[in-house]
Order: sequence, then structure tokens, then C-alpha cells
Amino acid sequence: MQPVTVGSIGVARQSGSPVNLLWPKRGVQLSVLSLACGVQVVPSFSVGNILQIVAIVMMVPALRLLGHDLVHYLAILAGIAIAPVPLLIMTSASPQWPQIPFFMLCATQLFICVRMAPFVDVRKELRIPVNAAGVILVVTALLESATNGGGLLTLYFQDKSHAAVAATCVSFLLLWVNESFLRMPFSVLVFFIAVATASRLVVFAAPFLAVAMLSSYAETRRRAGVAAMVYVHHLMLITVSILVVLLSNSEWASHLLERLSGTSAAGAVASHSTQGHIELAKLAAELKSQNLGVTVFGVGPGGFGDGIRDFGIDASGFGRYDPFGYQNLVNDYSFVPIHSVNLSLLVEFPVWVSVAFFVLWWRMGWRLWRNRNLPMLCMAGSLFSTTMFYSTHNEYLYTAALSVLCLSAFRDRSVVRVRREADAVLVLSKEM
Repeated sequence: MQPVTVGSIGVARQSGSPVNLLWPKRGVQLSVLSLACGVQVVPSFSVGNILQIVAIVMMVPALRLLGHDLVHYLAILAGIAIAPVPLLIMTSASPQWPQIPFFMLCATQLFICVRMAPFVDVRKELRIPVNAAGVILVVTALLESATNGGGLLTLYFQDKSHAAVAATCVSFLLLWVNESFLRMPFSVLVFFIAVATASRLVVFAAPFLAVAMLSSYAETRRRAGVAAMVYVHHLMLITVSILVVLLSNSEWASHLLERLSGTSAAGAVASHSTQGHIELAKLAAELKSQNLGVTVFGVGPGGFGDGIRDFGIDASGFGRYDPFGYQNLVNDYSFVPIHSVNLSLLVEFPVWVSVAFFVLWWRMGWRLWRNRNLPMLCMAGSLFSTTMFYSTHNEYLYTAALSVLCLSAFRDRSVVRVRREADAVLVLSKEM
């Protein structure tokens, strides 16, 4: 650990990485920028996907950091590869082959980011791409609003809920990477772009963002060195509150409020959708307990629909609430999602892959809490909650967001502590 003097304060720096991380760091930056690039080049393939492919290629040199984790990494890849075996042996279903390399790449990126974390000042590295993503989302939202006649925003993503999750993640990241109090109105604006998609997932994210916003306010307020800046912070908090009220009464929020209303037609459709998701969860539980092979190995990524059909599980309860989805399920439209990331990982993948996934979430959340990284802890809570009711894991944006959480959580705690102490000393010196 080599000290670097900032004023009269020594701030510890981590020793250098045994691997040149220049290109892997650029890969992480592209991965984050892809959160805002949902414009479709061709159906089911967006500008963001292009950035994601380039990003993972740029991260490959960092695989040399795995060390003893190489065995765990290979075990996860093997688990993803053999997950479809029960369906292949017991039924006539064909696995969703493209899903297998996709999830292998996602696992690769997560392993790399966990191992890169001690050597990367991720907050500094992501400042430009996160702010660029925020600007792209604002410009995209304004353009779409001007051309769609006041309808729902999709931000040109394939699905509005994907757009909502991506924009929500960017709103948290804006609070984290920036230090100025201006980050608060910027974050609120991007969050209301997510609201404009009318996806109900943003309702789960809103309380977490409110806590992160107050934490960011407290942080910048604590760093205010003169009385004038203290008053500016109070003014900014009032301004943000006014902005929230104005946006809540704008056309951007009206579609979501209509969907949340139990008395409107949109509200009735949304209610049926919720019931349909509950029925899918019941079907997932029944499929997982179908036999020992499925319980241990799963049915393969994207194999939920095949498993329901080929094992003859009655899905009529789901059909009462989602006739269109039911027809897709029974008419051999193979890729029918469970509409829950967590249930998908439990049902479609082997036991050890599922356990590794939830252990990663637990360790990540614990380290963020221990390091008192409240904005990113709130982002983690938001991502976990929203994807509890939506299958975002089969889109790369989920991996991109989870990668940033890993990079921030597994950063060396000693560096976090020393920098916090340095900030505290700076505040005291200003007050004196």
C-alpha cells in the first residue's frame, strides 16, 4: 500500500494489479454505457448489445485474475452447460441453445468484476460513462415524447420494463459516481423517465431511491465548507422536492398512475398481469419438484416453457389471467419466462449455480452495508426487488448493473475506510 498525499492527508492506494486492466476497465465503462442504448438495430438486437459484446471481449484479459476461483468458475460454466440434460433425457424438448453461451458470458463478466474490484477505483472510472448514459436517456425520452403523441415511453428498448430497470439503475449510479449536489435533480429526472414507461416495477424502486437521495444529500451537506454552501444545499433539497411534485403531476407519470388505479381499464389489466405472474410462480415450483433430475440440474436456461408442456403440468390457472401467454405456452412457443429472476435461477439452473448466485447477492449486500455504501446498497435492494417480479436476467442490462454492484462491493475495505477518514478530516479542518 503506497500513500498518496492529498493536502496534509495521506490516502492509501492499492498495490498494482498483476494484470494490465486498461482494456478491462474500458470494457466495464462500455457495459455501463449500454444501459442507455436500447435502440434496436434489428429485432431483439440493440446498440447496447453491440456495446456489450465489445465490452466482454475487452474484459477477457482480466480472467488471469481468477487464480483459485478458476475451479469455481469452471464449475459454474459446467452447471450452465449441463442444465438442459433432464429435458434432453426425459422429454423431446430442444434446449434454448443460444441462452447457454449467453449465460456463460454473463457469469464470466461477474467473476471478472469481483476479481477486478480491489484494483479499480470504479467510482472514478464510471463517472463519465454514467453521466453520458443519463444524458442519452434524457435525450431519448424527449425525442420519443415528441414523436409518440404522449404515449408510453419505451426508450426504444424491446420492452418497456427493460427500459424501466435500466433507467432506474442509472438514476442510482448518478447519485453514486457524482459528488456535486446537482446529482440529485439529475437522478430524479432520469428516474421519472423510468416512471414514464408505466412499468410498475418503478414502484418497488422508489423507496430505495428516496433513501439514496437523502444519503447523498447528507454526504454533500457534510462536505459544505462555508455557510453559503449549506444554504445552497437546503435550497437544492427544496428544489428536488418541487421537481418531484411537478413530475408526479406530469404526463410522464399519468400512465403509471392509471395502471396503479384499480378502477381503470389499465388497472384491471395490470391486476390480471400480477395474478398471472403468481400463477407462473406456482408452475415454477411444481416444475422444480417434478423429479430428482430437475430438482438437482434444472431444465436449462429458458427451459421453463418446455418443462411445463413436456411434463404435462396443468397451466390452465395461468390461462385465466393471461390467455395470450397461455396460448404461447401450450402451442409450443418455447421461450416463456417465469417473470422472476430469482425463481428462474432456482428452477432453470443446477442447485450449485443457484446457490452461488444467492451467495453472491448476500456477500455483495453485506459488504455494501459494512462499507456504509448506502447509495449502492439501495441500488442493490432496488434491483433485487424489481427483478423478483420480472425476468431481466436474460437481458444483458441485468449483468451490467450487477457487475457495477460487484465492483463497488468488493473494493478493498481499507481504501474505503481511509478515504472516509480523510473526508472527515477535511470537514473538520474547514470547520476550524
